[in-house]
Amino acid sequence: MYAQVNFDKQFYQNTIISDNVQVQSNLWKRNLLSVSTHKSNDIKYTFLLMNPSAAVYDKSDRTVNKVIKDAHNDGAGIVDVVNIFPFYETDSKKLGKVMSKINEAQLNTITEENLRVIKRSIESSVKSGGKVICGWGNRPTKLNKSNLRIYCSNLNSIMSILSSYSEKLLCYRTNITGMPSHPLYNYNDFRRYTLT
Repeated sequence: MYAQVNFDKQFYQNTIISDNVQVQSNLWKRNLLSVSTHKSNDIKYTFLLMNPSAAVYDKSDRTVNKVIKDAHNDGAGIVDVVNIFPFYETDSKKLGKVMSKINEAQLNTITEENLRVIKRSIESSVKSGGKVICGWGNRPTKLNKSNLRIYCSNLNSIMSILSSYSEKLLCYRTNITGMPSHPLYNYNDFRRYTLT
């Protein structure tokens, strides 16, 4: 794991679930981190990011603390963090290396499971009257052909899920490629995100 910090108690109340699991030696994954804020309601916000960095059940990271704060300040009582890729890696440029450690069959199984979790999280957020905030940023660099194909296929599957909820999609801003920018260095309010 990497740069863990404490959850910001000003906004965070408790962890509901963090399903982090060791895939193999030095390789961990997390499909879902779900926490409650100090708002006493069942309104859920789902944040769809690129991949987990460091947050686990009892420790956070800077990105997770930021999205919890932003969701809390916007009225959410529950925050789900899901990711295009469930593999822990602080530097998304190294995702290709991480993915290359896993055989294709296992990678497909992990990806399919992750997509089911993303879909359930989005559905429950919409049902609660909450929001879906996209923030996965640019495509990771240094992906070999096989991993690029997996990334594109995975993103297309996620876009298909998101297309059913286009009126509920938000982001902080979009980058020059039209992708929703990563939340960490964005100080903007949420704005509508249109699928490209």
